[in-house]
Amino acid sequence: NRLAFNLGYAFGPSLGGILASYNYSLLFVADGLTCLIAGIFFAFLFRKMGAKAAKQHEENAENTEKMPVASPYRDRTFVVFLIFSTMFAMCFFQFFTTLPLYWRKEFQIPEAHIGLMIATNGFFVFLFEMLIVYKMGDRFKPLRLMSLGTLLVGVSYLLLNVVNGYAWWVFILFSLTMSEILTMPFMNTYVVARSNSHNRGRYIAAYTMVYSLAHILAPTFGTQIADRFGFDVLWVSIFGITLISSAGFRFLK
Repeated sequence: NRLAFNLGYAFGPSLGGILASYNYSLLFVADGLTCLIAGIFFAFLFRKMGAKAAKQHEENAENTEKMPVASPYRDRTFVVFLIFSTMFAMCFFQFFTTLPLYWRKEFQIPEAHIGLMIATNGFFVFLFEMLIVYKMGDRFKPLRLMSLGTLLVGVSYLLLNVVNGYAWWVFILFSLTMSEILTMPFMNTYVVARSNSHNRGRYIAAYTMVYSLAHILAPTFGTQIADRFGFDVLWVSIFGITLISSAGFRFLK
């Protein structure tokens, strides 16, 4: 599932950057058309499921309703995990919000180039994530990998205060990609392992809300800090937040 999403991230920003360099209206037309095509495809796909699958789903729902379902919000350890995950996601998502603004404002990088640089993240994930997850998933505990990946996010952004240029930016993007690979897949693993067959949907829903919240906080926090104090202070602030989150994951066990 993540592989499919990241393949979309690989094509989306690169195509978006190219279209925006010609006309921003084309960007919105293409975005609308791809969503319509996906919606039609899903409607056709799920019609093929048939009555048998629908009946099975109803039976599973009835069985679940008979069981007492523990709320994820009463799981204190899991709630702390959600807090640290929100901190991580808020920092990581600067990649899609303030980082492009930084390149555009500070270095006048064209939109097409920015789109291609952001797209490298999706390509890197597409190439390396499955391999790394299979190789490291059974060797290391998820919380330890999350801690390392979160710290790597902060270090990557901190490097922006030290180096610049396309070669260094690609290196930083690769570092951010590695941080994503070391955190997000294993966060999913942790959520699934923490839940059971009767409340897994609730746990996954609570975890998904972390990213919705982070998508609100990331641009709000990032642009305000950058506007008032400058991008240098923003990158240092992100490093500080990821340091706290990384330590939190480390000791959560």
